Amino acid sequence: MHIDNIEKKITEAGLIITNLLTYAKIKMPAYEKIKINALLEECIENVKNRFINYNVKIFKKFQK
Repeated sequence: MHIDNIEKKITEAGLIITNLLTYAKIKMPAYEKIKINALLEECIENVKNRFINYNVKIFKKFQK
């Protein structure tokens, strides 16, 4: 009976380790072209919404 429990726990531990190793694998980045001004605008909007109750001023100056 104890041997069965030990074997079960070893199997479970192996699955946990396998899952962790799979999660930790480094993946190659996927590069894509984006419109950087649109990305920056989105970031600024997120910051505005996050700090709406604070006296935060954002100055932006983009070049095309």
